[in-house]
Amino acid sequence: MITSYEELLKFCPNINPKIKKVIDKYGILVTEHYLSLIDLKNPKDPLFKAVIPSISELKINKWELSDPIGDNSSEFKTQKTKMLIHRYPDRVLLLTTNKCAGNCRYCFRKEKVFNNEETIFNTKELEKSLNYIQKTKQLKEVILSGGDPLYMPRKDLYKTLNFIKEKCKHIKTIRIHTRAPIYNPNIITDELSEFLNNFNKKIPLTIITHIIHPKEICDKFITSINKIKCIKLNQNPILKGINDSTECLINLSYELLKAGILPHYLHILDKAKGISHFKVSIKKAQDIVYKMQQQISGHLVPKLILDQPNGYGKVWLNKSFIEKSKIVNGKYEMKIKSTHSNKIALYKED
Repeated sequence: MITSYEELLKFCPNINPKIKKVIDKYGILVTEHYLSLIDLKNPKDPLFKAVIPSISELKINKWELSDPIGDNSSEFKTQKTKMLIHRYPDRVLLLTTNKCAGNCRYCFRKEKVFNNEETIFNTKELEKSLNYIQKTKQLKEVILSGGDPLYMPRKDLYKTLNFIKEKCKHIKTIRIHTRAPIYNPNIITDELSEFLNNFNKKIPLTIITHIIHPKEICDKFITSINKIKCIKLNQNPILKGINDSTECLINLSYELLKAGILPHYLHILDKAKGISHFKVSIKKAQDIVYKMQQQISGHLVPKLILDQPNGYGKVWLNKSFIEKSKIVNGKYEMKIKSTHSNKIALYKED
């Protein structure tokens, strides 16, 4: 495991000494399991780039934001407690902890997650958040995020889910976002899987993994994640030098399917501080997803998503197959490109 600059030197003796400044600011955490997946002799290895600090993190652009998706939006007043974000009418985001199983260098909440002070993550704030969920009857979904919910103290995780099950009958589904099993497959114990599987019988549960590259999916991970019997989807950012190619993302989709997980969202990188070296343009991302649509089945193609700054929410950035369209006598006439070739056909709405 790597948790300090000194430990990093043991694995990467030729690392740039300036990396110590990055670690002092943002920390480092690489588990033994994840280390076994990385080619540490190759700085271009995609998993190396994902977890080993870069001096590029010290470059802060003027357009980068401490709150890149508007969690604390003053315009929409979405932060209802220090741990609870209510942006969309039917669902809330519960920030369960600032602890994670590993430090992703591209994390959009890196300033909050890498901060060791847990001043906002406490019993009082959790109870306030749960009370808000209980009294807000329009809610249908609770999303557990963080940090990583599976690094929340187990007693608090169980308490949270039991409270929702017993006291919040208006909640129809729970979502848990996690990368913990990728960093440490042993995090999903028999006790945890039994609890979640029993919970899923009462309230439908969805696990959202954040797998960024096919190399992260190994037999240990597959065994671990499949202990939990529920819907599983993947959301991940598109990252320069890590997964920004059609071939890589197609391979990722097939590896996800082997693990019983469906691709869901592919995110444009948020405008967080110190991560712009991972940025992929919207046009390039659209082109990659468009090529994916031409080469693999639709259920294996993730939706390309932009989470807008200042709390305006997610938008779908699909690159349409429609070349031209017009309305004639109230009905569409469209020139549509084939999904499996570059031929264009005219479609007239009856």
